[in-house]
Amino acid sequence: MLFHLGALWRLNELGYLPKLDRVSSVSGGSIAAAVLALSWSELEFQSGGVAGNFQDLVVEPLRRFARKTIDLPAVLLHSDFHPGNVLWRYGRVSGVVDWPGACSGPAAADVGHCRINLLTMGAEVASRFTVRWEQLAGTTYHPWGDVVTVVGFLDDLRDDWGSERLLVEDMLARAIAELAG
Repeated sequence: MLFHLGALWRLNELGYLPKLDRVSSVSGGSIAAAVLALSWSELEFQSGGVAGNFQDLVVEPLRRFARKTIDLPAVLLHSDFHPGNVLWRYGRVSGVVDWPGACSGPAAADVGHCRINLLTMGAEVASRFTVRWEQLAGTTYHPWGDVVTVVGFLDDLRDDWGSERLLVEDMLARAIAELAG
C-alpha cells in the first residue's frame, strides 16, 4: 500500500495525476487507489497539474491507516456470504449454501461482504445486520471488513450503479476514516 502511495505521490509531483484516465491496482494498491478516488473531487490541481493538497487528502490518511495493526482471530469463512446464500425455514436460518470459496480468516471479511450486498436494500438494513451480528457474536465489527470488501468490488463499481455506488463509496470512506483514527 505504501509503495503504491509513493508511486501516486511521485505522479502528483510530476503533474501527471490529472492526465490519468484510470488507475488500475491490486492488493494494497487498491486501498491507495480507493483513497485517491474518494479524494479526487477535493484535490486542488494547480498550474502544472500538481495537487497542492495531495498530502493532506491522500498521503496522511494512508499513513495513519498503515500504522494500524489488525489482529483478528481466524474463523471459518464462507467468502461469499450474502442473503442469497442463506436458507430459511419457519423464520429461522436453516442453512448456508455455496461454499466453494471457504477458507479461514477474520469474521469481519464475511460480515463486510454481506454488508455491501445489503446496501442494495439501504444503508439502514446493513447497519441493522451489523448490530445484530455484534449482539450474536459478542464482539464489535471491525471496519477492516468494509475496506477489504469494497476493494474487492472496485472493478464492479461502474457509473451505472447510481445511488448504490454512493453508498459503497460512503462505506469505504467511513471505514478508512475509522481505521486511520
